[in-house]
Parts: sequence; structure tokens; C-alpha cells
Amino acid sequence: LEGLKQLCEMRIAKDLTLENLMQTFELSEAFSAPQLAKRCMLFVLEQYDEFVAMHGHGTLLKLMERMVPQLRKSLVEDVQSASLEAGVKEPDAPDTA
Repeated sequence: LEGLKQLCEMRIAKDLTLENLMQTFELSEAFSAPQLAKRCMLFVLEQYDEFVAMHGHGTLLKLMERMVPQLRKSLVEDVQSASLEAGVKEPDAPDTA
């Protein structure tokens, strides 16, 4: 079922527009679709000037506040997965004492 979900995420991401971006990101949050959320973030960055012209800086900042934590989590998971596939040992946690 996870594979079907990923296919749906990829298909929806292909239809991103400035008009449907915020609703699509909301769907990614509601259905725990991290790849779709990541694609929404990249789309905002690619279309930055147009997004700001259409929606304003305030909307961009509010959207980024929601996107960044999810993007960070997704990127950390991607790096960890790639490290495991490459056989790289994760570094020990830093000593905070």
C-alpha cells in the first residue's frame, strides 16, 4: 500500500501550481505524505518570486513555518536511509556532559 501512496504523491506533485500549492501541502500534512510535502517546498523555492507576487510575503512566511519542520524530518530520514544503504555507520551521539 505504501508504494501506491508514493505513486499518488508523485502524480499529485506533477500537477502543482501556484494556485493549488497551499491546498496540496495541506493534503500532504493530512495524509502523512512526506515526498509530496518536500516537492511542495521545492516548488515554492523554484517559484519564489511568482508565489510572493501572488500571495505575499506574509503567506510565504506562514507556509514556511509549517513546511520547514516537515522538510527537515524528511531530509534526515532520507540521509539516514541512504547511509544505511551505503553501509555507513551512523556517528555516535555527541557527548553533552
